[in-house]
Amino acid sequence: MQSLTKFWIGVACKEHVENGLQLGICQFCHGKAAPARRISKGDFVIYYSSKVTMEDPELYQKITDQI
Repeated sequence: MQSLTKFWIGVACKEHVENGLQLGICQFCHGKAAPARRISKGDFVIYYSSKVTMEDPELYQKITDQI
């Protein structure tokens, strides 16, 4: 049986998305494993970042990247 491709939206600051890309990982829910386990090979993850960093109040409000 062939599985359907799913599309996921992750919400993380731009800095965390970029760190995850460098490490080759997806980050969700402050490190909770359950959401990440739902992703299957062939699925797409698109990240929205409301801020550049967690600490800095500078707004970003953009789609950051796609994995």
